Amino acid sequence: MSFITRQPSPAPDRVRYQLTLVFVLINVVVFIFTFSVAEYRISYNWVALLAQNNTDVLINGEWWRLFTAMWLHFDLLHIGSNMLGLLMFGVSLETFVRRWQYIIIYFAAGLVGNLGSLVFSDASSYSLGASGCIFGILASAIIGRRAFNQQNLFMAVIFIAAYIGSSAGPGVDSWAHVFGALAGAVLILVFTRRNLGTVYRKKNPTPDRASRNFSYSQESISLAICPYCRSSIPIDALNCPSCNRPLPSL
Repeated sequence: MSFITRQPSPAPDRVRYQLTLVFVLINVVVFIFTFSVAEYRISYNWVALLAQNNTDVLINGEWWRLFTAMWLHFDLLHIGSNMLGLLMFGVSLETFVRRWQYIIIYFAAGLVGNLGSLVFSDASSYSLGASGCIFGILASAIIGRRAFNQQNLFMAVIFIAAYIGSSAGPGVDSWAHVFGALAGAVLILVFTRRNLGTVYRKKNPTPDRASRNFSYSQESISLAICPYCRSSIPIDALNCPSCNRPLPSL
């Protein structure tokens, strides 16, 4: 089952994965712009100009390569696997964290991953791709406990195993993957510790539109079970008061 399957909602603001789609679109547009039809991969001119090369970064001071490299992809398989991972785990993460946190996780994971590659990779090699960003998103989604449910657990496990296995292959910047995942893990823990997790929301429910319209009186009401955190919720709620996730039509 797809990670982006979503029930129709009467509230347009419940669609919470615009940033993921924006990042996917930017990566695809950049790939189309830099793709060489003759070589069936990215043009070497763009690699020499924008990809991360440790010699150019450290000796020539071209630090901007740490940022531009995360938008480049080598070939169709490279961008396809990265964008699949971004869609699967980015959508799940974006429904849990705030948008500014999602942006920080994406870019910080990419930059920290490239810095790890800068320290441990060969000085003459070129590195490019959004894998550091994707591994940061993946780690954040898993630790945030929003990447899995009973329907898509099997797909998630298969994807993670394939992704980790690809990190050990030849010609792969494994250090960018490792440090990107570490950055995502640390950031989601920091954001959760700053009272954005499920435990805090249970103790201090945030008055959103759904809770403002719900009367906490002693009247008899119809309840349902949240499919994410399994807490009791009013049957007409748009967002779960406990985990603050958008709810499918009940």
